[in-house]
Amino acid sequence: CSILRAFMMLLALKWGQGLTGLDWATLIASLISLPLHWYLIRRADPLLTIQRSYASWSRVRELMGFGFFSFLTTVGNHGRFYLDSLVIARVLTVALITPFSIAGQIVEYFRVIVLGVMSPMITSFSSMVGKKCNPEDLQEGLLKMTRFTSLLSLFVGSLLLLNGQMFIRLWVGDRFLQSYGPLAILTIAYTIML
Repeated sequence: CSILRAFMMLLALKWGQGLTGLDWATLIASLISLPLHWYLIRRADPLLTIQRSYASWSRVRELMGFGFFSFLTTVGNHGRFYLDSLVIARVLTVALITPFSIAGQIVEYFRVIVLGVMSPMITSFSSMVGKKCNPEDLQEGLLKMTRFTSLLSLFVGSLLLLNGQMFIRLWVGDRFLQSYGPLAILTIAYTIML
């Protein structure tokens, strides 16, 4: 579906449809993905059925309780990662939003890469916890995961620090090389955090 959406966006731009064409391409690809997802779910579990009798108020309360804290975490993360532009515009000047946004977007790619690699590891670790593995095995798994993600963060962070100016130049041109300062500071912070 992502490939279809990208192809449809290219066609929309080629035919001069502008932002409206891009919006339509995204909508159509999303609508196509719904039956495809349902087909893949049914293929993975042919016995899957959805019935109203399976729902209970106790399960709804349990999900809402989890959902509430998950919602708070998501709102907090969005506030932490996406409110920078508002603060910059309010405290400094609107002209500084673009250089910071360029650096922020590059660091967001960094974060997505590391978290994308970490997600299966966290699932595996959670499975070990659910199976009530030996504490030594859990500790070893946690140490392996931490070492691997630390090395990955250091590797990607080093690439950004060493090649950040070249990447900015290739991506948006020489006019925004001032984004390298914020990029370097954010990269160091995210390397430590991740």
